Amino acid sequence: MKKLLITTLLFYLTLSVNAKGIKCDLNSVIYASGIDKSSIAISIKEADTKKTVYEQNEKILMHPASVQKILTLPAAIDVLGEDYNFSTKLYSRNPNGYLFKLGGDPYFTSGDLNNLVKNIDSQKVKQIYIDDSILEAKDWGEGWQWDDDLNTSMPKFNSYNMDENRMRITVMKSNYGN
Repeated sequence: MKKLLITTLLFYLTLSVNAKGIKCDLNSVIYASGIDKSSIAISIKEADTKKTVYEQNEKILMHPASVQKILTLPAAIDVLGEDYNFSTKLYSRNPNGYLFKLGGDPYFTSGDLNNLVKNIDSQKVKQIYIDDSILEAKDWGEGWQWDDDLNTSMPKFNSYNMDENRMRITVMKSNYGN
C-alpha cells in the first residue's frame, strides 16, 4: 500500500496541477491507502515560488523515506521495462559443476530453490559457483530505521533473503524422556 501511495505522489509531483486539485487528490489518496494519517508527513512546495502546495503533519519529525527510490523508479522502468522479473537461475557449467545466477528476486522461496536443484545428482557435484554481482553486500535493519539498530536481535535484511527472511519452526509434542 505504501508503494501505491509513493507512486501516486510521484505522479502528482511530476504533473502540473493546480493547488486546490492536488490538495483534494492527495487527501483522497491518503484516505484510500488505509495508512494512519499520523504516520504520514508531507510538505510539497512549488519549485519556482516556494509557495506551499500541500502539507500533512509537516512539523512532525519522522524517519525519512527513501526519496532516491522515487528518482530511480522511472530510470529502472525505462531500462528494464515495466514487466521485468527478477529471477534466480541455475546453469550447468560442466558435468560436475553448476552456477547459481542470483537475480535479487524479493519473492524467492526455499521451494523455488528446491525446484532449481531437484535434478542435480548430489553425488556428482564437485563445484558450485554463485554469481551475486546483481546484489549489494550491505545488510539493512528493520523498516526505515536501518541506521538506528533499535532491535539488535532483529535479523538483518539483504539481497540474499529467502522466504521473506523468515524461518519456519514446527514444535511437536514428543514422548521422548517420559
